[in-house]
Amino acid sequence: MTSADAENQAQIYRVSSFSRFLFENIRRNLTISQSFEDATLRMEKSVIHNSQWPQLEADGDGNPNQPSDYVLVKDRYLPDDIEPLTKPVMTDLVATPNRLEQGLTVLTVRIPGDAAMSQVSALIVPPSFRATGRFDDWQELKVLQLTDPDGDRIFAGSHAGFTASGTYQLIVEAEDVNDNISDPLQTELLVVGPKAPLTGDVNGDNTVNIFDLVIAAGQFGQNGLGLMGDVNDDQSVNIFDLVIVAGNFGQTLAAPSMVVKIELTTRRQLTTLQKHHIASAIDQLESSSNRSNEEETALKVLKSILPERLPTQTRLLANYPNPFNPETWIPFQLAQDTTVTARIYDLTGKQIRVIELGHLSAGNYVESNRAIYWDGKTETGEFVSSGTYFYQIDAGDYRATRKMVILK
Repeated sequence: MTSADAENQAQIYRVSSFSRFLFENIRRNLTISQSFEDATLRMEKSVIHNSQWPQLEADGDGNPNQPSDYVLVKDRYLPDDIEPLTKPVMTDLVATPNRLEQGLTVLTVRIPGDAAMSQVSALIVPPSFRATGRFDDWQELKVLQLTDPDGDRIFAGSHAGFTASGTYQLIVEAEDVNDNISDPLQTELLVVGPKAPLTGDVNGDNTVNIFDLVIAAGQFGQNGLGLMGDVNDDQSVNIFDLVIVAGNFGQTLAAPSMVVKIELTTRRQLTTLQKHHIASAIDQLESSSNRSNEEETALKVLKSILPERLPTQTRLLANYPNPFNPETWIPFQLAQDTTVTARIYDLTGKQIRVIELGHLSAGNYVESNRAIYWDGKTETGEFVSSGTYFYQIDAGDYRATRKMVILK
């Protein structure tokens, strides 16, 4: 008995082979003929082994698999006094999902709770596999064991080899705590091509919404290849791209509460450069006296994202209140991201207080919760006396000084 003829190679995967199938049957006390026939049938059903041609030659005439060969071994047994270990049995195999898209996919295999499996391994056989050819690039599915509330064991793992459309074979083996390996089970997975992208879906999340408009507007005015916001692929992010995104908006914009929630989340994440680009887009949209519905939508959303324009220049403004006692607020504006430091001087030019604000984003620091606060105290914590004082800020290359008065 051989697992294949001279023209076909034997395929062996771990313990999945003709020999394994044959001797398992012998351990089950089947005759040689029954064992051979059953092993041959199982080989034919397996995508791994179905190219092999098992040979049974019992009468010595050089022609295998003749009726005479089976007759000679029909009632014969191979003596086997070995007591086999109890083999784990997989009675069910559920691979989820069974219809996939190309690329990385997470597969889930469910094993009944009464099967004491310690680990599961799987082979993914691509549609390009040909049993008559050599196949060297098997890829093993790495799995992680979980347990669901019903007690069933769930094995999940990711596989990045679904790169071509077609029918893949999933061949699964399970091993119990005694290192016994179950018979492999096989199922099919259909892999289809990726879905056509939504027009205007800049970030590829399958939804055209405010985030797509933010990305496009954040690159407004830029030119070149590979820009995410270049929806129409003309190597420029302009009004046309914004109109395409706004024209494909879903229902999200119709819900005011959702708009506010997204707007608050998005605004904090914008960089200064993105804010400048968005401001340019707003200016260009506002300059049109005959805006389309899509342009109105884009303008409305962008204004909700950027309700306040960035300053065009850095400025130190007048403190308030002035005169004051004992505290005051010093507002300022930043045209770019920079580190800001404030200093307080008395009338003689002596520095009495330094306030480090750290690195700040461009914007208006005018309200009391953002402006520089001075409590009228020196660096050592003493209140200053009535009189005239000067405050100065350094913001990058910008420096300015203004006067203030304390009256007690």
